[in-house]
Amino acid sequence: MAKGFQELGHTVDIIMASSTHRCSEKLVEKAEGAIRVIELPFRLIPVLNEAVYLKVGKLLGREQYDYVQINEEGNFASYLIARACHKQGLKFGIYQGMYRILPGRKWAFYGTIHHKLFRPMLRSTSVGAFCKTAEAKSFLNSKGYKNTHVVPVGLDFSKFKNRKNRDWRANLNPLCQPRCPVGDFA
Repeated sequence: MAKGFQELGHTVDIIMASSTHRCSEKLVEKAEGAIRVIELPFRLIPVLNEAVYLKVGKLLGREQYDYVQINEEGNFASYLIARACHKQGLKFGIYQGMYRILPGRKWAFYGTIHHKLFRPMLRSTSVGAFCKTAEAKSFLNSKGYKNTHVVPVGLDFSKFKNRKNRDWRANLNPLCQPRCPVGDFA
Protein backbone atom coordinates (compact mmCIF):
# COMPACT_ATOMS: atom_id res chain seq x y z
CA MET A 1 0.00 0.00 0.00
CA ALA A 2 2.85 2.37 0.87
CA LYS A 3 4.49 1.70 -2.47
CA GLY A 4 1.23 2.46 -4.29
CA PHE A 5 0.89 5.82 -2.52
CA GLN A 6 4.55 6.59 -3.15
CA GLU A 7 4.09 5.94 -6.87
CA LEU A 8 1.27 8.51 -6.80
CA GLY A 9 3.72 11.09 -5.39
CA HIS A 10 2.85 10.85 -1.69
CA THR A 11 5.29 10.58 1.17
CA VAL A 12 4.44 7.62 3.41
CA ASP A 13 5.87 6.95 6.85
CA ILE A 14 5.72 3.47 8.32
CA ILE A 15 5.98 3.77 12.08
CA MET A 16 6.90 0.67 14.04
CA ALA A 17 8.41 -0.52 17.31
CA SER A 18 12.16 -0.09 17.60
CA SER A 19 14.18 -3.22 18.15
CA THR A 20 16.83 -1.11 19.91
CA HIS A 21 14.43 1.06 21.96
CA ARG A 22 15.85 4.17 20.25
CA CYS A 23 14.36 6.44 17.62
CA SER A 24 15.64 5.86 14.12
CA GLU A 25 14.59 6.85 10.64
CA LYS A 26 15.43 5.18 7.35
CA LEU A 27 14.56 6.38 3.87
CA VAL A 28 13.52 3.28 1.94
CA GLU A 29 12.63 4.81 -1.43
CA LYS A 30 12.79 8.30 -2.81
CA ALA A 31 11.10 9.28 -6.05
CA GLU A 32 8.29 11.79 -6.45
CA GLY A 33 7.11 10.66 -3.04
CA ALA A 34 9.08 8.81 -0.42
CA ILE A 35 8.75 5.86 1.93
CA ARG A 36 10.33 6.25 5.34
CA VAL A 37 10.49 3.68 8.10
CA ILE A 38 10.50 5.29 11.54
CA GLU A 39 11.21 3.15 14.57
CA LEU A 40 9.96 4.45 17.91
CA PRO A 41 10.91 3.31 21.40
CA PHE A 42 8.20 1.51 23.33
CA ARG A 43 7.38 -0.03 26.66
CA LEU A 44 5.41 -3.21 27.17
CA ILE A 45 2.36 -3.41 29.41
CA PRO A 46 3.31 -6.65 31.17
CA VAL A 47 -0.11 -8.25 31.73
CA LEU A 48 -1.30 -7.66 28.16
CA ASN A 49 2.12 -7.82 26.49
CA GLU A 50 1.03 -4.70 24.58
CA ALA A 51 3.40 -2.05 23.27
CA VAL A 52 2.97 1.60 24.23
CA TYR A 53 4.87 4.00 21.96
CA LEU A 54 6.58 6.69 24.00
CA LYS A 55 7.11 9.41 21.40
CA VAL A 56 4.23 8.92 18.96
CA GLY A 57 2.44 12.12 20.03
CA LYS A 58 5.52 14.25 19.38
CA LEU A 59 6.10 12.57 16.02
CA LEU A 60 2.49 13.08 14.91
CA GLY A 61 2.67 16.75 15.86
CA ARG A 62 6.03 17.34 14.21
CA GLU A 63 5.21 15.72 10.88
CA GLN A 64 1.66 17.09 10.47
CA TYR A 65 0.29 14.11 8.62
CA ASP A 66 -2.77 14.31 6.36
CA TYR A 67 -3.95 10.88 7.45
CA VAL A 68 -2.85 8.20 9.93
CA GLN A 69 -3.65 4.53 9.46
CA ILE A 70 -3.93 2.63 12.73
CA ASN A 71 -3.68 -1.16 12.69
CA GLU A 72 -6.16 -3.24 14.70
CA GLU A 73 -9.00 -1.60 16.58
CA GLY A 74 -8.61 -3.67 19.76
CA ASN A 75 -5.02 -2.84 20.67
CA PHE A 76 -4.32 -0.46 23.55
CA ALA A 77 -1.56 1.18 21.48
CA SER A 78 -4.13 1.83 18.74
CA TYR A 79 -6.30 3.69 21.23
CA LEU A 80 -3.36 5.82 22.42
CA ILE A 81 -2.36 6.68 18.83
CA ALA A 82 -5.98 7.53 17.99
CA ARG A 83 -6.18 9.77 21.06
CA ALA A 84 -2.97 11.57 20.01
CA CYS A 85 -4.41 12.04 16.50
CA HIS A 86 -7.68 13.37 17.89
CA LYS A 87 -5.89 15.87 20.18
CA GLN A 88 -3.90 17.18 17.20
CA GLY A 89 -6.83 17.26 14.79
CA LEU A 90 -5.42 14.54 12.53
CA LYS A 91 -7.70 12.29 10.50
CA PHE A 92 -7.21 8.62 11.18
CA GLY A 93 -8.72 5.34 10.13
CA ILE A 94 -8.40 1.78 11.28
CA TYR A 95 -7.02 -1.06 9.17
CA GLN A 96 -8.45 -4.23 10.69
CA GLY A 97 -7.10 -7.68 10.03
CA MET A 98 -8.02 -9.77 13.07
CA TYR A 99 -11.70 -10.44 13.60
CA ARG A 100 -11.97 -12.63 16.66
CA ILE A 101 -11.95 -12.20 20.41
CA LEU A 102 -8.88 -13.65 22.10
CA PRO A 103 -9.70 -16.34 24.69
CA GLY A 104 -8.87 -16.13 28.38
CA ARG A 105 -9.84 -14.07 31.42
CA LYS A 106 -7.34 -11.28 30.90
CA TRP A 107 -8.62 -10.68 27.35
CA ALA A 108 -12.23 -10.80 28.50
CA PHE A 109 -11.40 -8.21 31.17
CA TYR A 110 -9.50 -6.04 28.68
CA GLY A 111 -12.33 -6.43 26.13
CA THR A 112 -14.84 -5.11 28.66
CA ILE A 113 -12.64 -2.09 29.45
CA HIS A 114 -11.97 -1.50 25.77
CA HIS A 115 -15.69 -1.65 24.93
CA LYS A 116 -16.67 0.81 27.67
CA LEU A 117 -13.74 3.27 27.65
CA PHE A 118 -11.79 3.10 24.38
CA ARG A 119 -14.10 1.94 21.58
CA PRO A 120 -16.56 4.87 21.82
CA MET A 121 -13.76 7.37 21.08
CA LEU A 122 -12.33 5.19 18.30
CA ARG A 123 -15.75 4.84 16.64
CA SER A 124 -16.73 8.48 16.91
CA THR A 125 -13.46 10.09 15.83
CA SER A 126 -12.13 7.76 13.12
CA VAL A 127 -12.97 8.51 9.49
CA GLY A 128 -13.76 4.84 9.02
CA ALA A 129 -12.30 1.39 8.96
CA PHE A 130 -10.67 -0.62 6.22
CA CYS A 131 -10.74 -4.38 6.64
CA LYS A 132 -8.66 -7.11 5.05
CA THR A 133 -11.61 -9.51 4.83
CA ALA A 134 -15.41 -9.54 4.89
CA GLU A 135 -15.14 -11.35 8.25
CA ALA A 136 -13.14 -8.44 9.69
CA LYS A 137 -15.78 -6.03 8.37
CA SER A 138 -18.54 -8.05 10.03
CA PHE A 139 -16.54 -8.07 13.26
CA LEU A 140 -16.22 -4.26 13.26
CA ASN A 141 -19.85 -3.80 12.26
CA SER A 142 -20.83 -5.95 15.25
CA LYS A 143 -18.83 -3.55 17.43
CA GLY A 144 -20.78 -0.54 16.14
CA TYR A 145 -18.55 0.68 13.32
CA LYS A 146 -20.65 1.93 10.41
CA ASN A 147 -18.20 3.25 7.81
CA THR A 148 -16.30 0.05 7.03
CA HIS A 149 -14.88 -1.10 3.70
CA VAL A 150 -13.10 -4.26 2.60
CA VAL A 151 -9.69 -3.54 1.07
CA PRO A 152 -8.11 -6.97 0.62
CA VAL A 153 -4.41 -7.55 0.77
CA GLY A 154 -3.40 -7.89 -2.87
CA LEU A 155 -0.61 -8.87 -5.16
CA ASP A 156 1.40 -6.56 -7.37
CA PHE A 157 0.68 -8.26 -10.69
CA SER A 158 3.37 -6.22 -12.47
CA LYS A 159 5.90 -8.58 -10.83
CA PHE A 160 4.50 -11.40 -12.98
CA LYS A 161 4.49 -9.64 -16.37
CA ASN A 162 7.49 -11.51 -17.72
CA ARG A 163 6.43 -14.97 -16.62
CA LYS A 164 5.25 -16.11 -20.08
CA ASN A 165 8.50 -15.13 -21.80
CA ARG A 166 10.83 -16.72 -19.28
CA ASP A 167 12.09 -20.29 -19.43
CA TRP A 168 12.56 -20.77 -15.70
CA ARG A 169 13.73 -24.38 -16.06
CA ALA A 170 16.69 -23.27 -18.17
CA ASN A 171 17.74 -20.90 -15.39
CA LEU A 172 17.78 -23.62 -12.71
CA ASN A 173 21.01 -25.20 -11.61
CA PRO A 174 21.13 -28.63 -13.36
CA LEU A 175 21.71 -30.35 -10.01
CA CYS A 176 18.57 -28.75 -8.59
CA GLN A 177 16.19 -29.42 -11.48
CA PRO A 178 13.06 -31.31 -10.49
CA ARG A 179 12.93 -34.93 -11.51
CA CYS A 180 9.92 -37.14 -11.75
CA PRO A 181 10.59 -40.62 -10.31
CA VAL A 182 8.47 -42.32 -12.99
CA GLY A 183 9.57 -40.39 -16.08
CA ASP A 184 9.41 -36.93 -17.57
CA PHE A 185 5.86 -35.74 -18.23
CA ALA A 186 6.74 -32.19 -19.35
